[in-house]
Amino acid sequence: MNSFDIWAERAGVQILQKPKGTDPSSVVFDTLNIAIKEKYDIVLIDTAGRLHNKKHLMEELNKIKRINLKMLPYAPNETLLVLDGNTGQNALLQQKNFPRLPN
Repeated sequence: MNSFDIWAERAGVQILQKPKGTDPSSVVFDTLNIAIKEKYDIVLIDTAGRLHNKKHLMEELNKIKRINLKMLPYAPNETLLVLDGNTGQNALLQQKNFPRLPN
């Protein structure tokens, strides 16, 4: 049992994890399928470790957003950018690039 499992158990929520190296978009797709099937009210998708200067990671975010909008076009979708205060000026650069994700 890893720390994610422990925190999910403590919070009383389901967590979907896939093996390392799995396409993040497929994890989102599977998660949303479960949420739709089980009629969840809220789904949180954590895409930790996305840096604005890593083009392929930003493209993954775009793909994830497209999947989300396709599967749940009616949902009140919200994107939160959470930055660590230790990133300094890099946090400002990340903030400037994240709003550029397509709607």
